[in-house]
Amino acid sequence: MIIEFLKSAIALAKYEQIEDGIYYAEIDGFDGVWANGKTKNECQKELEEVLDEWLILKLKQNANIPKVQNYNLNLIGS
Repeated sequence: MIIEFLKSAIALAKYEQIEDGIYYAEIDGFDGVWANGKTKNECQKELEEVLDEWLILKLKQNANIPKVQNYNLNLIGS
C-alpha cells in the first residue's frame, strides 16, 4: 500500500523548467516536498527520495498525511 501511495503522489507532481534550464518539482498538499535537477528525470528521482524521507518522518511523528486517491496512510497505527 505504501508503494502505491508513493507512486500516486509522484504522479501528482508539477514540474517546471526554471533558470538555467533546471527543473523544479513539487506536490501540492505535501509541504516541504520539492526537488530540482538538471533534467526532468533527475528531478523526479530526487523528488521520490524527498517524498520517501518526508513520509517516514510524518509516520514517526504520527502527523497528518494527505490522502492520495484511495490511499489514506493516517489509518496506519491508529
